[in-house]
Amino acid sequence: MPIKLTINNQDLNKFKAQIRFESADIVNNAFIKSKPRILRSINSLLYKVMDADATIDSLRNGRLQLDFGLTPELANSATSEIISIVADSVDIYFEKPKSKRAKTLGKMVVSIDTNKTSARLLAGVTGSVYDSNGYSISWLNWLMTKGSQVIIGEYEAVEFVEGYTGKSRSGKGFMLKTGVGFRVDPQHAGTFNDNFLTRAIDNVRSKVEQIILSEIQRAF
Repeated sequence: MPIKLTINNQDLNKFKAQIRFESADIVNNAFIKSKPRILRSINSLLYKVMDADATIDSLRNGRLQLDFGLTPELANSATSEIISIVADSVDIYFEKPKSKRAKTLGKMVVSIDTNKTSARLLAGVTGSVYDSNGYSISWLNWLMTKGSQVIIGEYEAVEFVEGYTGKSRSGKGFMLKTGVGFRVDPQHAGTFNDNFLTRAIDNVRSKVEQIILSEIQRAF
């Protein structure tokens, strides 16, 4: 005859509390132990993702380099700086247990603050603003905040035709008065809360979660 075991809610809650008490130190230590590896792994992931990003590639040697009038040297140095800033944007900290006596669990917080990182990019990337014939060209601000609105009326960026030998900062084209008006390529245009940075991070959210789970499991 099978034995039927019944546990009331009060006993079950006591059992859960005891398990939590006994495992608290182990879990908290796993959190702390895994932190350096999680940080390195996420930094590496963000570096690879940004290095392969379509907008970064266009700035380096594509349409955006032409549109913004970037010299190859400026494009390479600026994109390298952007990638480094994004890769270093991860913030990891451990919130200690509120009660040592009760051995409650602590909490690991992994944060990538896209607003803070966007602000840092706009304020700190070398060459993000340059002077052209007395006009201030704030190309990174345009790229990250202006969306697809017209920025320069009546002019647009035009690619060189074969055989043209005129002057050009980028070596790819020049601004021509056409009456159309210049705006950032819609494929890359963004606003402060929705730009190439925020989109890249959103796309790797699941990979970041996998890294965290994998490294914490490894720490046990």
